[in-house]
Amino acid sequence: MKFLTLVFSIFLTGCVQASEPLPVNPFCQNKIKSVNLVLGKKTLKTEIACTEQEKEYGLMNRTSLPENNGMLFIFNKPQTLSFWMKNTLIDLSIAYIDQDWKIVDIREMKSQDLTPIVSKKPAIFALEANPYWFSKNNIKVGDTIKMSR
Repeated sequence: MKFLTLVFSIFLTGCVQASEPLPVNPFCQNKIKSVNLVLGKKTLKTEIACTEQEKEYGLMNRTSLPENNGMLFIFNKPQTLSFWMKNTLIDLSIAYIDQDWKIVDIREMKSQDLTPIVSKKPAIFALEANPYWFSKNNIKVGDTIKMSR
C-alpha cells in the first residue's frame, strides 16, 4: 500500500527530485502508455514499451518521430541491453539508463542496421529519441532523468 501511495504522489506532484529514484514496475503494472521525462531543460514525451511484443516492435516501420518524442523500454532487472534497427526506417539515438534513472550510455543508431548496439554498463531502461537528440540538448552520460506530468 505504501508503494502505491508513493506512485500516486509522484504522478500528482509533477517532478521527482533527482535524489529520488523513480519506480519501475508501476508503469507496466498499471498499463501506463506514456510519460513525460525531464532531461536537463527539455521534456521528452515518451511512449512506454513493457511487454515483450512492445519491446520487440518498438519504433519499427515509422517514417518519422516528432521532435521531442521517444520511446522508453522497461526491463525487469539491470542487465546488459542490446538493440538493433531491423525494420526501423529512421535513425535514432538511444540512452541506456540504470535503476536510479542515471544515463549510463548514449549511442547513435542507423536505420535498418542489424548491428547490435550493446550498453556499456547494465541498464534497466532504454530511451530512444530522434538522432542526436541527446547531444543537441546537452544531455550526457551521468545525467539523471526526472518525470513530469
